[in-house]
Amino acid sequence: QVETNDVPAAYLNAPLAKGKKHVMRISKILAKYVCAADPRAKAYLQPDGSLLVQLERALYGLPEAGKLWHEYFTDILRKCGYKQKDGDSCVWKYVERRNGSIISVSLILLYVDDILHIYKGINGGETVRNRLHTLLGKHGLPALTCHKLTPDNTISFLGLNIALLSGHRFYVSQPGYITALVANFPPANGKSIRKRESPLPSDFSTRKVEEDDNVLLGETSKSMYLKWVQTLAWTTRSRPDMCCAVAHKQTNCANPRVIDILDLEHMVGYLASTPNKGIVIDIDEWKLTLFVDVAWATHWDRKSHTGGVVTIGSKRLVPVIWRSGKQKVVAASSTEGELIGLSDYLDLVLLTRSYLEFLMMKVELPINVMQDNTSTITISYLGRPSLHSRRRFVDIRYFWFKQFLDNETIKLVYCPSSKMVADLLASNRSGEVFRILRDALMGHP
Repeated sequence: QVETNDVPAAYLNAPLAKGKKHVMRISKILAKYVCAADPRAKAYLQPDGSLLVQLERALYGLPEAGKLWHEYFTDILRKCGYKQKDGDSCVWKYVERRNGSIISVSLILLYVDDILHIYKGINGGETVRNRLHTLLGKHGLPALTCHKLTPDNTISFLGLNIALLSGHRFYVSQPGYITALVANFPPANGKSIRKRESPLPSDFSTRKVEEDDNVLLGETSKSMYLKWVQTLAWTTRSRPDMCCAVAHKQTNCANPRVIDILDLEHMVGYLASTPNKGIVIDIDEWKLTLFVDVAWATHWDRKSHTGGVVTIGSKRLVPVIWRSGKQKVVAASSTEGELIGLSDYLDLVLLTRSYLEFLMMKVELPINVMQDNTSTITISYLGRPSLHSRRRFVDIRYFWFKQFLDNETIKLVYCPSSKMVADLLASNRSGEVFRILRDALMGHP
């Protein structure tokens, strides 16, 4: 079972630190209403008509209010028997056992005062759910607002729309956010947004930019560009198909040109044609896999671009965490670029493994790391640069993952380019190739 919860007036539940005074001045206009509500306040009116009050709770706007609320709420969770994941104070679990067997589980994902609660157990999980709400009430918190996920009722958590499909599948998307984004984006020609079939033009990597489109943007246009780049970046939370395009445009934030604004409009056009696109969560096997791919020397300074995604599943892939970004150093060859990408993105699968183990899921070792460059696989297992002179300059830090190969935590496996879903995060694709990789990565049949 899944539900979202919200704590009403959350910050006001957290007391301020003892021995530290917080004094707030209430303006003359508002002071009149305070005195009308409580005549005793007239004794504290100042000569200018304002009112000085001492705060006792973490009022919204105080710099430390968020920290105090988080500490207050997580302390309550500990008292309720919940355990925190090491290194992440926003992920908690409660496990109830009877005769050595697990009978109930409650998982909490916390973001400020928003809660995603996943639970199962006795009475369809209602027993452990009611336990949480009852204990929170006993510790002084007001009744939480609740929205339960059902086939007829979708829920929203941090802007993500979560729907329950048949066969106990889930669908995660951002239709409301994307629709509003498309409606508010100002097209260059003043007309409606033209729908597109891919985030960037098919000739993005090879095109010749016209002189008029190569002009740097003025300050006003630059501010607009920065605003919309970050607005589009928010879509990547449920749209890995947007990651590569967004990452490329983020590299131009310092000196954006007219062509960059036109590219943003192209990206918005793609979203306009796929506003309801999202990720299908339909796990057929608890198999963890990391896909890493690199587009060599694609940026103007000849740095490469890496894409990586961790998936769960075998025949049907479910993306768990993904990343697309420009490499920080110039690679002398495509193989060297792949090595850099592996060393930079291996942490994704190690991080995912730690979360699955916290959730009491067994992760089979070694974890497959899919790679479409055979030279990269060979050099990685050797644990040293090839004798080829162009690769002697690959620093040893790019082989730090050799230890994970040696202890069989991971295993490099060759993957044909046609099935390398990380290619969608590393290279700009279009047409049928783009659609096949997108649907495979996002779990669409």
